[in-house]
Amino acid sequence: MISMKLPESSITPETFEEEYEYVNEWVHRNNHAWTPQIEINMLKKALKNEHLYSDDELRKMKTRLRHMKIVKRQLNRGLGFGK
Repeated sequence: MISMKLPESSITPETFEEEYEYVNEWVHRNNHAWTPQIEINMLKKALKNEHLYSDDELRKMKTRLRHMKIVKRQLNRGLGFGK
């Protein structure tokens, strides 16, 4: 599981996919903006506690982290305002 406090303590996701879906739903319910940087920070925090995850979950998180870094780089690559 991602090592972050969940707003509702009664929910305890068991896998990375369940946790990811829960966080996405929570963000949409609470009108928080999603950015690649928010997801990068969340994944980095989760990867600091590698002992909590299976090898498959770690592989998925590292792949997602790499993809989010690419997305962030592409979004920041523009020519600037008005160009």
